[in-house]
Amino acid sequence: PPPAMTAHRTSQARLSPAYETDTPLDRLRTPELFLLSTLRLWIAGAVDPEGRHPRWSEGCHVAGLRPAAVTGFDAFWRLMAAAPRRPGHAPLDLRCPTCPRLGADEAWFLQAVQALQAGEDRATVAILARWLPPAAQRLALPPLMALAAGLLEAELLLPDRARLPALPAGEPPPAPPDPG
Repeated sequence: PPPAMTAHRTSQARLSPAYETDTPLDRLRTPELFLLSTLRLWIAGAVDPEGRHPRWSEGCHVAGLRPAAVTGFDAFWRLMAAAPRRPGHAPLDLRCPTCPRLGADEAWFLQAVQALQAGEDRATVAILARWLPPAAQRLALPPLMALAAGLLEAELLLPDRARLPALPAGEPPPAPPDPG
C-alpha cells in the first residue's frame, strides 16, 4: 500500500538535489521518463496550443492514472505557470520534448514527486519553497499529492535517487529487479 501522504507545516529545510542538472535522459528509469515526458508535452501545449504535438494527458490515461492524478498534474503546473516566483529565482529550467538532458527544475519536480511517494512531504515542501511564496506553496501541495498518489496506484514509483549509487559516465542504468 502507498505510504500516507499528508501535508504538514514545516520550516524550509536544506535539501540536496538528487539529480544533476543536464543528466542524460538515458540514465532515467521508466517512471521518471514518463513523468518528464508528460511535463514537457504539457509545456509544449501551453506554449503553442495550436502546434502539432501529442496531448500530454493521453499518456496518463494509457498508463492507468486515475482522473484525480491527471487533474492534479494539470492543476499543479497551471499554478506554477501563474504564481509569482520567489524573489531572485530565475525562470524555471524546463526543456523542450526533444531535449536529451534534464533541466534543473525538471529534476526538482521529479524529486518532489518521489519524496511524496516516499512519505517525505517535508522534502517536497522545501522544494516548493524554492519556487513559490508560502501561499502558493499551500495551494500547490494538494494537487502534487494527488499526482504522487496516482502514480503510486499505477505502479509508477520514482526511484529514490539520493539513495541510488551514482553511475559511471556513459554507463546505462541497471534494470530494475523483476517483480515476478
